Amino acid sequence: MLFFFIYSSFLSCISANDPIKAITYFGSGNPLNAWESITDRNIDADFRKIVDDGFNTIIILVPWAGTQPTWEPATYDQVILDSIKSIVLAVERLDLGLILRLGYNHHYGPNNNPPADERCYHFLTYDPVARQAWTNYVTVVLDLVRNSPKYLHSFYSWEDFFLC
Repeated sequence: MLFFFIYSSFLSCISANDPIKAITYFGSGNPLNAWESITDRNIDADFRKIVDDGFNTIIILVPWAGTQPTWEPATYDQVILDSIKSIVLAVERLDLGLILRLGYNHHYGPNNNPPADERCYHFLTYDPVARQAWTNYVTVVLDLVRNSPKYLHSFYSWEDFFLC
């Protein structure tokens, strides 16, 4: 299966009385360097500020290339995976929802092989190695969040594949 969307908890949380008010979290960085700026030291304070600003849900961008730098053999960036775990614990502590944007294509780490911009080409041309790598990446990431009652759903955007 190529696409993993888990809707059961997402659908049960939608109500007119408590709509989702989400913000994309980049730590103290921006979309290109968010994972370098997210630390256990700042997550709780950042999330408390987000709650104080009226939001009830966090969206995080999970870069394919950064999370899974290589396909064969598949390797994973433990810092990013640990940060996702920390984010899950923080949203549970602070009663926030969590949405993942999977496949985010902008991560230019030196160990990315293939590079981020080549991944979408391989994926969209039905390269079986790319498709398996995608499935493995999504499975690893969702395994970190799927049991949390605060995990709402995942999505990917056309923006992550439009420069191919």
